[in-house]
Amino acid sequence: MNNTCTKRFLETQLKWEQFKSFSWYRGADIDCLDKDNYTPLLVAASEGHTDVVSKLLHEGADLQVKDIHDKTAIFLAAEKNRVNTLKVCSIHFIAALHV
Repeated sequence: MNNTCTKRFLETQLKWEQFKSFSWYRGADIDCLDKDNYTPLLVAASEGHTDVVSKLLHEGADLQVKDIHDKTAIFLAAEKNRVNTLKVCSIHFIAALHV
């Protein structure tokens, strides 16, 4: 895993307040994967951090990426009953279908 990805995961998993104001820099991989195929979006969706999910989606995170268990952000949000996060993911997914 590269340093950019490692930094993103630390910010995603440990420092939500800092992460929410994180300014994406050019060339960074917003869909970087850890060993379990988790992206920052999958982690945020699983934890129910709706504002972070919204920012990641706005910045171009891929909603169709799956973890090693074949679960997407929408599935993880639904599985853990993260209703608001599920709404944000679903709205973004539906909007992407109409582009």
